[in-house]
Amino acid sequence: MWKFLLLAFALSGSTLIHAAENNWADDLTPIGAQDWNAERAAHLLERAGFSGNPEDIQRFAAMTPE
Repeated sequence: MWKFLLLAFALSGSTLIHAAENNWADDLTPIGAQDWNAERAAHLLERAGFSGNPEDIQRFAAMTPE
């Protein structure tokens, strides 16, 4: 029983850390130019179904959100 509780505690902690790293996830507020970066460009390309090579990601990151 204690092993299960320890595992549940460990998993909940990693979920909280992951959520804190991606605090913008599920936020539908428009972003500004200061929030746009390579990480978000890669995420956009991945979600759109295209993925992207490093050159694509850098090209998108150089653009503005508009």
